[in-house]
Amino acid sequence: MIFSISEQTLPSTLLAMSVLWGMFSLIYLRRKKDMKWTTSPAEPAVLFGNLSFSASSDEFYNERKEKIYFTPMQLSLMKMLVTSEDKRVSVDDICHDLWPGKENAKESLYTLIRRLKPIVESNTNLKIVADKRGFYALSLKSR
Repeated sequence: MIFSISEQTLPSTLLAMSVLWGMFSLIYLRRKKDMKWTTSPAEPAVLFGNLSFSASSDEFYNERKEKIYFTPMQLSLMKMLVTSEDKRVSVDDICHDLWPGKENAKESLYTLIRRLKPIVESNTNLKIVADKRGFYALSLKSR
């Protein structure tokens, strides 16, 4: 009785819009999940642990092929670590490359490393370690 007396046009329209929006969202999320991360065979990529670095796009990806977001300084440091021959770089080289002209950049480097470690450790099976001989290195986490 109440429904026949009251005007239901607006609620019906809003219900229809919400159902359509829900269907659109499900389709979008399913397509996004099904998207595959692919690299062309000609694209050089550096792999270490479950971290991959695409030199052409200048981006890092985790094992699920999701992009890992770094600040510009973090990205520069990660590129130095990943592209070095033995995955380690001296503190002096890092300071010279990232902060040219700054006399004592070790405190800045310490802060950068402190902020970078949780990002690397939460997205990969790697960790950044400090060597007593004055190096920072990427190494695999022990299980």
